[in-house]
Amino acid sequence: MLNKLAQNQFVKITKPHKDYVEYGIVTKTNHDENEYEILYMGFLNQNGEFLSYPTEVQRLLERLKITDGIFEEVKEAKIRRKMNKWMDENFDKVVREFH
Repeated sequence: MLNKLAQNQFVKITKPHKDYVEYGIVTKTNHDENEYEILYMGFLNQNGEFLSYPTEVQRLLERLKITDGIFEEVKEAKIRRKMNKWMDENFDKVVREFH
């Protein structure tokens, strides 16, 4: 479990009382408030496979405090590759929409 996040870090997020895991990248940090802006890229389905979110999903960008969930570094190479691919294909479009 991570206690502090860095900008551009791929993270695995498990929220309390939720039965799924989501993956995202830290786009902004506010270390004074322990608050982070997370751009969600996908989740694990019931079979344990990573599925990417389409850019039309309502809640792609969210501000979270470090206490809002369990944050872990993404270590699985297969998932990191899929996240990198999602970033290559969608990041510019998403940034234009939200910033």
